[in-house]
Amino acid sequence: MLERIAGHHMSLVTGFEGHVQNAMSFESAGFRLHTRAEWRFAGRERGREALREHVRRAARLGPLLPDGIAVALAVGDDDAALWHIVPALKSLGAELRGAAGAERARHLQRLASAYAAALRLLAREDVGLGLDPHAFAEQDGRWVYLGDRLREPVSAPALIDALLAPGRDSGERDAWSGALEQALPLALTREDVAALGLEQALGAATGTVEERVRTALGRCS
Repeated sequence: MLERIAGHHMSLVTGFEGHVQNAMSFESAGFRLHTRAEWRFAGRERGREALREHVRRAARLGPLLPDGIAVALAVGDDDAALWHIVPALKSLGAELRGAAGAERARHLQRLASAYAAALRLLAREDVGLGLDPHAFAEQDGRWVYLGDRLREPVSAPALIDALLAPGRDSGERDAWSGALEQALPLALTREDVAALGLEQALGAATGTVEERVRTALGRCS
């Protein structure tokens, strides 16, 4: 993959697509290359340790791992920099943003399905990832995670906040609630819901989306 990229021009990505902003993001030969200030290391061995740990965490993405992903360490004379490389797929967030009104409900259903798959992974694997429309894409008929943040633990309140976010617009509320009602029971078990602490995080919230999400979680078997 690095050989494929090497002979091509790299362009700086200014309008990033990712659930958190990258310190540097480039596109070249159909790939996105990300690095961060905290991924620069004074010693090569520390860089190699970070590389191995990042690879281990990326491998835990399992079914959400994109085809054509790579992690690389660029070693200089006195330092080393970690790079996370993924295919330059159009994110679900970008597709939703560009969708006409009549198509938006379908794209919300796709996003809900990707979120449900991510929640199942979070419940079953020791990996941290964020629910953001720009962090997911469809590749060869399956959902994949494009984000490069894999370490931070995700609290139950943060998960619920992110899960409800697409339905905060009054015009999308009903479509998003309906999409979650379909997607969550298909992907999650009662054990998954308990492991994530989603019902406790909902608490006594009484909003329309919250109530329908609570009902959907109750249908998980």
